[in-house]
Amino acid sequence: MIEKGGNPTNDVPIYMTLGESPKGEFDIRADIQMNAAEIRIPIDEIDLSAVTFTYPDSMYKFIIDDNGNIVGGERTNTPTVYLYHELLEAVTRFQTDEHYIEAQVWNREMLSAFL
Repeated sequence: MIEKGGNPTNDVPIYMTLGESPKGEFDIRADIQMNAAEIRIPIDEIDLSAVTFTYPDSMYKFIIDDNGNIVGGERTNTPTVYLYHELLEAVTRFQTDEHYIEAQVWNREMLSAFL
């Protein structure tokens, strides 16, 4: 994150989603996150230099063919990390309704106003 110009204040992020959490197979509340809380934070009210994003999420990556088409996916420990201004390109390139955008908030203090 720092290499991309980000400004983290914590060593470990709070994991969130950008927008609605998906339903069905990729619903993060259905399994290990059953007791997760939902808060809604207007994007223009947080410091985006302390937030990274992964698409589709931090533990999954798309498998792309030579033509740039998604042909599958797999679990990963090395996700591609985006800053907010890079998301439009990524979402346009990998457009799919089955996945969500994960947000990693690297500043717990700025979240306290919304809890």
